[in-house]
Amino acid sequence: MAFPHLPAVYPVFGLKSPTWEIYSLFPHTDREQQRIIDEMRKNNVRWALIDNTAIDGDEALRFQRTCPLVWSYLARDYRVVPAPVAYQDCFLFLKADSAAKF
Repeated sequence: MAFPHLPAVYPVFGLKSPTWEIYSLFPHTDREQQRIIDEMRKNNVRWALIDNTAIDGDEALRFQRTCPLVWSYLARDYRVVPAPVAYQDCFLFLKADSAAKF
């Protein structure tokens, strides 16, 4: 899964997005976020690439603030994997109970 503004990676790799929501640039309701989490569980999302950049420099538009329930779910059930290229606002999450497959 790639959020909030990388939906083009799916067709490039011949994949289907595991969630209906492909852009998470603006605040989501609790219900919308729960739907994302439910879809992640249903589709067995093992990896999540999250760009937590402040959109247009607005701190309120970071992914962790627009989707705090999803962010909490990721923080609780996934672990951050060190990326080969460091980018301070980008996080690669791996489902905690998954074996890493590269």
